[in-house]
Amino acid sequence: MERTKDKLTRVMDAVSSIEAGFVVLPEDAPFASDFLVECEAFTADDSHAHDDQIDPMCDAITDMLLTKRSSLFDFT
Repeated sequence: MERTKDKLTRVMDAVSSIEAGFVVLPEDAPFASDFLVECEAFTADDSHAHDDQIDPMCDAITDMLLTKRSSLFDFT
């Protein structure tokens, strides 16, 4: 999928799905802590140090929304 929006816009597009509980991240997953730290450090002005996992997360949410899948986005 080719990205046509900047990263901040892609994140803002995904936020409502995350806040609505449509994205599930298991607390005991080995990657969960680092992933959450990276997400929480994301800034609108691009002053954060790392955001390598943000793009694939937004891509997955966008893909699932575009294909109109009704199930939760479960990363377990």
